[in-house]
Amino acid sequence: MGLKAIIFDFDGTLCNSLSVKEEAFGQMYKNYGKKVEEKVKKYHRENLGVSRQKKFLFFQQEIIKDDYSNKRIESLSKNFSSIVLNKVVKASLMPGGLNFLKKFDSKYQFFLSSATPQNELKKITKEKKIDKFFKEILGSPDEKYFHILKILKKHKLSNDEVVYIGDSFQDKFAAKKAQVNFIGFNPNNFNVDDITFNHFKELDSVLVKIYGE
Repeated sequence: MGLKAIIFDFDGTLCNSLSVKEEAFGQMYKNYGKKVEEKVKKYHRENLGVSRQKKFLFFQQEIIKDDYSNKRIESLSKNFSSIVLNKVVKASLMPGGLNFLKKFDSKYQFFLSSATPQNELKKITKEKKIDKFFKEILGSPDEKYFHILKILKKHKLSNDEVVYIGDSFQDKFAAKKAQVNFIGFNPNNFNVDDITFNHFKELDSVLVKIYGE
């Protein structure tokens, strides 16, 4: 059938914003001391692709053992958003990412799938002036697995016509669960037998190897 659609993760895949978010999570807990701050940042690094609400639930319940009510989690999430939104807008796109979107915009359907809250993600992509490249921009509270299923159904795509590109095992797991192909950005994050690439200038050749011209 050939490749028709590419679903991209955002943070750490298209946008160089992982360090921004890591520092922001740490900032949220700096008053609890350096040890707690480092635990929070470490958990974030090891759970890329997980929504901030789930991360805050873990931080509150398991690390500082404090209020983890829905109201508290929502409050923390809003505070986090106020810290990171402008910083992510200012964060650079991954080298070659914009060129890839421009070059293949007419060849593939592009979608965005992220653990970032959907409204926030739409604001960020609009400010970065890249929203026009994506047929849909999907974020939390829905998980990435459901993003993929929604895209397949709504756009009448078969599983073998879609590839998910992300930088975390959570991305890989979502793609596997939805039975679509997966390509990992940054080989260091994956197993040696996973299909990966390290720079967007390599992505076209990787796609050709999988799908042909």
